[in-house]
Amino acid sequence: MSAGRRPDRLRVAPAVGCRTGTELVSAAMQGRVLGVDLGERRIGLAISDEEGRFAFPAGHLKRSSLARDLEALRELAATRGAIRIVVGLPLRLDGREGTGARAARDFARALGDATALPVDLVDERLTTREAERALREAPSRARRDRKQVIDAMAAALLLRTWLEAHSPREARR
Repeated sequence: MSAGRRPDRLRVAPAVGCRTGTELVSAAMQGRVLGVDLGERRIGLAISDEEGRFAFPAGHLKRSSLARDLEALRELAATRGAIRIVVGLPLRLDGREGTGARAARDFARALGDATALPVDLVDERLTTREAERALREAPSRARRDRKQVIDAMAAALLLRTWLEAHSPREARR
């Protein structure tokens, strides 16, 4: 851990509907949250509104080197006014972590260091499949750029999961 880095910057978000002490972070939170869905070739991106109610697909970033990816995400977070970042954690269906989850944790730590923003991890099981299902129902124009659209939609879905888990109880009604 680097000097001055807070150990509480990296958390796994609870499942939707679960209430934890880390959820209290959002009660006073006002600002955009950046959603990041790591892939081997692309990083899907999503951004929330200022109030943290909605998640919008925000395109994708072609993977390059770790340093370039982190710099591009740092710039994007600054440009969009993000106050927090959520990174998808690809757990196996049985909930165990594999190499992808370990890589996501390492990337999230590096991203937190690069941006000086808090970074949370959120269980992303099935978000890509859900995005693919939604895309099948989308207009043909969206289906043409299928892989890039799926990356951004998956990022929006994982961000939505995090937002729902961290929204104040009154906002869920």
